Amino acid sequence: MKLGQKVKCKGYIVKKTNIEYVYANKKHFKKDMGIFGDDVEEPKFYIEDLGEYTQKIAEIKNKKFTGIVVGITPVATEYYYTQVEKDIFDPITYGYVDTQPIDQVKVEKTGYIGCYKVYYAMGKSRLVPIDLVEEIEVIA
Repeated sequence: MKLGQKVKCKGYIVKKTNIEYVYANKKHFKKDMGIFGDDVEEPKFYIEDLGEYTQKIAEIKNKKFTGIVVGITPVATEYYYTQVEKDIFDPITYGYVDTQPIDQVKVEKTGYIGCYKVYYAMGKSRLVPIDLVEEIEVIA
């Protein structure tokens, strides 16, 4: 597909608004909240208990519209959380013998999909997955 091509779209990507903040453990939660830790509701889970966690951050909203393609970009649809581990060094054997979890969470974006950036009105654009786009033939 060429840039500037007029297209018909069947849906677009919307970021989720109810994304939860993930904590490593209760100690990490208390440290982050500080003096307000007692007033705030505790999270539903900790990474320490699960080991890993995947959270959706985008969803597809089905709505038909037309517009003009101005670019292409990859968009992440998930966050992947894991607990950060520290290597334990043993001076007797001169090597790393084990790992120990610390109070940090590592976050990676995953689930990338290719999207077109489509302008549908003056100054308004949407990210549209490639498989939801059809070209409109222009008769000259």
